[in-house]
Amino acid sequence: MVTPVEKEKPIMCESCGAPLKIGFGATLITCEYCGSSMTVSGEVAKLISKHSMLLNKITPEQAAEEAKKWMDSGIFRVGVSKEATVTEIALKYLPVWTIPVTVTGNYSASSSGGLAADTRQMSDSWKEKDKKGFLKGLGKLAIKGAAIGAMAYGGGRMMSTRGRNGGGALIGGTMVHGMTTGGQRGPASGSISKQYYELMLARRASDIDLNQYQIPLQEKEIFAIGKIGDAEILNGDMLEEEAKAKADALGREQVRKELSHQYDTVHALNINTALGEGELIHIPVWFVNYEHKGVKRAAGVDGITCKVVNGTRPTVSLGVLGKKKES
Repeated sequence: MVTPVEKEKPIMCESCGAPLKIGFGATLITCEYCGSSMTVSGEVAKLISKHSMLLNKITPEQAAEEAKKWMDSGIFRVGVSKEATVTEIALKYLPVWTIPVTVTGNYSASSSGGLAADTRQMSDSWKEKDKKGFLKGLGKLAIKGAAIGAMAYGGGRMMSTRGRNGGGALIGGTMVHGMTTGGQRGPASGSISKQYYELMLARRASDIDLNQYQIPLQEKEIFAIGKIGDAEILNGDMLEEEAKAKADALGREQVRKELSHQYDTVHALNINTALGEGELIHIPVWFVNYEHKGVKRAAGVDGITCKVVNGTRPTVSLGVLGKKKES
């Protein structure tokens, strides 16, 4: 005798009682009926207490125009967008965890001029696509390089703020010793007290870059499904516990990076972290799909700032007689 298999019980929304549509691998769900978001584990759905949103402010035409400007940005890219055909423009709301991280502790470090620190700042900024940070590091290197050259030309003379006893001045918790035209020199120590709001896209498979994304707090409001319109709400697969673990690591790394940009060598670093309550924010992103010389690509345009936050841009190279071709 065959025993009938009992059908799986649907997981219901903890807010309105409607059945939840859970895609493969999804653990972060937004109810399409009432707009409540919740984390799902097994047959249990738990409401997220802090759930907000940013409303889209740009049109699909503006998103497409910004994507085309982005295609043409860079050397040898003039007119690339004319060779591309936009095939689809869709607005989607992406789930993002924001976790407040407080980092406290102390450190000891030293510098012999800061050249190594500025070089690291340039390298890190280049990797993170932070143009301001890169140019800042480049400018500091240029100034210090010129000062070192001037000192060499002038017989090694240098200015110093060192007193009779060789002591330093305590500035903002950092012991600053003799300053020269080449930058901060000598040992330093001090306390650390920093607060960050780490952002993590709650979708592991996505490569949307949030390194430079700044949430406009004045634009944030309580999530309301009725304000979404025809846009698609994407679910996620990252629970708050995982987001907090990543936020903790990011906060610690941020402090290390800031110190490495300020000093040539960090000798000791003792830090502790405190994590606040996570908040889920849905941010609007226009996905501009296009085709360039038979290759399908996409660009993600932020619905608040109208800036490209991620995408795959056509790569071009100079061929025979200067013609552009896909590389």
